[in-house]
Parts: sequence; C-alpha cells; structure tokens
Amino acid sequence: MSIANWIAIFLPIVGLIGGALVYALQKQMDRENEIKRERRGLYRNAAIALERVNQELRTNDFDKGKQIAAMLELEVIVAEVQVSSPDTVADVWVSIPELVANLQRLQHAEKIDYVNFDFAISAYEQGRARALLAMRRDTYGETKITIEALSKVLREMSHIIWKLT
Repeated sequence: MSIANWIAIFLPIVGLIGGALVYALQKQMDRENEIKRERRGLYRNAAIALERVNQELRTNDFDKGKQIAAMLELEVIVAEVQVSSPDTVADVWVSIPELVANLQRLQHAEKIDYVNFDFAISAYEQGRARALLAMRRDTYGETKITIEALSKVLREMSHIIWKLT
C-alpha cells in the first residue's frame, strides 16, 4: 500500500475522532450554560422571595395571610436552592429560615423586645446579604461587590421601607 492509500484511510478516522471530541466539548459547554441560565432564574426568584419576606416582616400592617404566603414562597425557594445550587450557595441559605423564624417570633410576641428585635433584623440583613452575594459569585464568578457594601444598600432600602409603612 502506498502512502496515499494510508492518508485516505487515516484522514477520515482523524476527522471522525476530532468531530466526536468537538461535539462532546460543545455538549458540555451547552449543558454548563443551561445550568447557569437555570440558576440565574432561581437566584432571581430567591432574591424576590427574600425581599417579599423582608417587606412583610417590616411593615406595620401585620397581614397574616401575606406573611404566610411570603413564608411559603421562601420555603419553596430554600428547597430549590438546596437542590440546585453548589455548596457555596446552599450552605449560606441554610441559616435563612432560622433568621426569618426568629424575626417572626419576635414580631408576634406579646411585648416586643426592641433590643432583640433590632439584633434579629441585623442578623437577617447580614444573612440576606450573604445569600445574595453567594448567588452573585456563583453566577458571575469574582465580584468587586463586598458584603459590607451590599449590607449597607439593603439596610438603607429596608429603612426606607420601614419609614414608608
């Protein structure tokens, strides 16, 4: 057999192997992009659920139905985050239900203990900021936004909401 015959056999085999590798890499990239897209949607819904709970817990109008609806929505989101997110995000979200429950318990007490209530609000704001920052890092990688800057923005927005109600 001449070299031309070997080339005729060898080139299609190399092309087939190369095509299979490129196809596998493209499928992997497509899957990773789909996972990121799904997480972005989940994280958007999670941020909205956190904000609804924040608004319901901070309003002067204690509408039990709205609070229950916000809590149920948050419960679903927490479960989704635990299933669909990497450990760096899921670990932060583990504390959210307890922080919310503590705020709710203090809010519905016979006599509000404002010192503990302020402490609970601060803890919730920190937990919320950590959760949002973890989701941002998972979505965009490294970020210049710090936990302190995010906490400050959330705290200022919460104070605006509190003053309006």
